[in-house]
Amino acid sequence: MEQIYYLYEKYKKYKYLMCFLIVFLIILLSNLHSSHLSFYYDASGYWELGKTFFGQGRFNILNYKEALRGYLYPLINSMFYLLAQALHLNEIFLFRSVNAVIVAFLIAVLIPKLFSLILNKEITAFQNLAFCVITTIFWRGYFLYPLSDFPALFALLAGIYIVLQNYYKRIERVQITQAIKYILAGVCIAASVNIRPSYQIIIIPFFFLLFICFYKRVSRKTAAVYIICTVVGLLICFIPQIYINYFNFQVLSPFIQTSLSSYGKSLLIQQIEWGIFMQKYETYIGNGLEPAMRYIDFQGQGILQKENISTISSIGQYIKLLFKYPVDFICIYFRHIFNGIDINYNTPYVENAYENRIIFSMVNYTLWFFFLAKVKKVKKIESGHLVKGITYIIIVLPALLSIMGAIEPRFFIPIFILCYAANCYTLNISDVLNRLKKSTLLEWISFIVFIVLCFTLSANTNLMLENATILIGN
Repeated sequence: MEQIYYLYEKYKKYKYLMCFLIVFLIILLSNLHSSHLSFYYDASGYWELGKTFFGQGRFNILNYKEALRGYLYPLINSMFYLLAQALHLNEIFLFRSVNAVIVAFLIAVLIPKLFSLILNKEITAFQNLAFCVITTIFWRGYFLYPLSDFPALFALLAGIYIVLQNYYKRIERVQITQAIKYILAGVCIAASVNIRPSYQIIIIPFFFLLFICFYKRVSRKTAAVYIICTVVGLLICFIPQIYINYFNFQVLSPFIQTSLSSYGKSLLIQQIEWGIFMQKYETYIGNGLEPAMRYIDFQGQGILQKENISTISSIGQYIKLLFKYPVDFICIYFRHIFNGIDINYNTPYVENAYENRIIFSMVNYTLWFFFLAKVKKVKKIESGHLVKGITYIIIVLPALLSIMGAIEPRFFIPIFILCYAANCYTLNISDVLNRLKKSTLLEWISFIVFIVLCFTLSANTNLMLENATILIGN
């Protein structure tokens, strides 16, 4: 044991690098040995959009004419496509190899470094590896595809990390290196917003975070310079989207034009409509079921039928329904929240809807039980912890916004990350063993009741799968 402790202390400064290399190799091997050699549906859409920049063999930003998806992530994917063409490599294998690097850096370096700042504690190699293992077990299938969820989260957390790093360093005067960092933070925040439109909700809270970080810590001049630098960073990322919107859609805006959806209404309103009669959504690529796995909400469906509404056409109409059926909508959105944290498959594209997932779900529910227990112990946010509180709010806001729509577990990835971080970054084996020995009967009963309740709610959702019967207990 002494030798192990000596080696750990000797190489402790390389712990992030070691974790990164281990996680990278695991994800790379998993990605390259996947039997899925194609991209499907949304993933395929993002990938093909990347090729549209090169119409007639020449790059032109205005060739991008997709109103509902930002230009940035398809543009990044286009680099993979060009590199694969130049090196004569399979483009999918190249993407999955590079994505293994990106994901490994996200979960083994960026996230632990960010939470080390937030929690004001050192994250040990063991705790970091525990976090990486859990994240990989539950989400490894998502690392195979060019979907926007993890890239948007990466950009958001990178922007927050830069700001908090400067906050804890107590930089009081304008410095060129710090100014560049704030420009980069602005680029990261704008990138997250462009990659996933639901992240637009974090812009104002992010600037509030900046204000709190600067308040009574730096001079007004210094704060003004750094805020301007952040805005410059936002513009660097937003200007191409403004250019695309203006010339292709005749709209002067830095944001995705969700009002131009093919549904004849805003994408937000369409999502709200889906969320009323559909409590969960998955995508199927196996045999025997339709690709769209819709889990119907008969309570919401009943509201629409009672009101003789075939479609939600405006926010005002939706708000009237909210006030007319408050209890019903509380039940509907409670199911949405549960279905958001009830991840049944570790892939966005389900191949076997009937696979046994009891252990998978058991581990998931256990993690949520301990997470909620930790949250319950947080009695209040002290004034000195305001920055931490705002940071948590910024991270979870995009997920909370999705509650109104048709739920997919991937929309809740930011909240899952908080759950895993709370459990893993405070993990101490001896403390866990001592806690188990001292656990009261009431605590064990609470745990059992919680697990049974989760399995019951999950089984009930599975029975609502349209045009299919999911076996209870599978």
